[in-house]
Amino acid sequence: MPKPVMGTAHRGITLVEVIATSVIAALLAGGVLNAFLTAIRISQSSTGSVEATYLAQQTLDGLRNHMACDDQWFQPADPECHPTTLPPDGTVDKLPEGSPLIALGGERTYTVTPGEDFDGDGQPDYLVVKATVTWNPPQ
Repeated sequence: MPKPVMGTAHRGITLVEVIATSVIAALLAGGVLNAFLTAIRISQSSTGSVEATYLAQQTLDGLRNHMACDDQWFQPADPECHPTTLPPDGTVDKLPEGSPLIALGGERTYTVTPGEDFDGDGQPDYLVVKATVTWNPPQ
């Protein structure tokens, strides 16, 4: 059996290769861990914001269904649908059961105010509806 020529027969890996591979693996693991930690921080801080946006939209959608001239919810004053009575500012719209904002002291309110009078008849031509959701974010 012939002897292998020097330098052609390799057995195992060198210490330099092991160290280089370990450094590369550590850098990759650190980057992945940093990405996961950032994602967790973002998801924890924005959970209330996402829920609040959904709840505010839910309030606005519910009020939109009442903004018809034949709906006595805001008591139209005349056939042209100019409201005489609007809900008071800061009317509370109860949060739905199971909302995570309840545990954080959340509250949902809305305000309906008259808009501008574009046609000069002395009555507002539209209503402005503002929904507000507040809560105490965890520290």
